[in-house]
Amino acid sequence: MKPRLIVILSLALVFFLLGCGSQQAAPPEPAASAQKEAQQETAPAAEAEEPMTPEEREGYIKKVEAELKQMDDRIVELKEQAQKASGATRDKLNEAIKELDEKRKVAQEKLEGLKGAGDKAWSATKKGTDKAVDEVKKTYERVKSLF
Repeated sequence: MKPRLIVILSLALVFFLLGCGSQQAAPPEPAASAQKEAQQETAPAAEAEEPMTPEEREGYIKKVEAELKQMDDRIVELKEQAQKASGATRDKLNEAIKELDEKRKVAQEKLEGLKGAGDKAWSATKKGTDKAVDEVKKTYERVKSLF
């Protein structure tokens, strides 16, 4: 009788464990859709983290350098326009342009760091560079809207 009881309990335990596993494998529908959305949102990030060839890296660096050069030209134009303003408006514009200059310098520092980044640091350094360049662009648009 004891061997039979052990077999029955063992089978019951196996079925119990299998039953628990299947409930975890099939989450409720809202969680499944949230998981799909998260995968869709992270898919571009996962693609972006694929290693870049040296040629792709060089192309990316040149693209960012061109963007920053274009931003330099725009900053010069803003400075010229600010000189035409008077009084408190001029002071406000110069402060905003000073902030823009600082963010531009940060972006340049990030780019310089990217130029010397190795394979392991490239992805993180690139993200930092992208963020800094985006900040420059946003700040430029904000300053431009003051005119």
